[in-house]
Amino acid sequence: MPPRACAACGRGRSARASTTRARTRSLLALGRIQRRAKKWGAARESLTRSAAAFDRLGSPGWADDARSELQRVGARRASPAGELTPAERRVAELAADGLANKEIAQALVVTVNTVEYHLRNVYAKLGVRSRAQLAARLVAPSRGK
Repeated sequence: MPPRACAACGRGRSARASTTRARTRSLLALGRIQRRAKKWGAARESLTRSAAAFDRLGSPGWADDARSELQRVGARRASPAGELTPAERRVAELAADGLANKEIAQALVVTVNTVEYHLRNVYAKLGVRSRAQLAARLVAPSRGK
């Protein structure tokens, strides 16, 4: 049963807003589940709708979470030669800052194997062989092209 509006106290409006926020968070959770189940189209739709709804609600943090998930759905597309994906860029920056693979994994809440996978791709794309070269390459990306 929908909440009744109380003209004197405005409770109806508050209840509707709470319900809308809860439904939008549920839509974000659904999009995450769909992404993990590799239902890319459904995940993209759910996450796009949740990001737009969070923007309308004035919840930029939640909207950013939805857009981050949305990028992960679209990350399967090929990137231009030498360009790092968002995940590769995050791993590369942390590695260049001197963090060990285990520390990077903990910071990004992924496995050490995932960190190693991204670093292999980063090294190949950027043509570097060490973390020192990686750090120098990230600071001056125009060099070596």
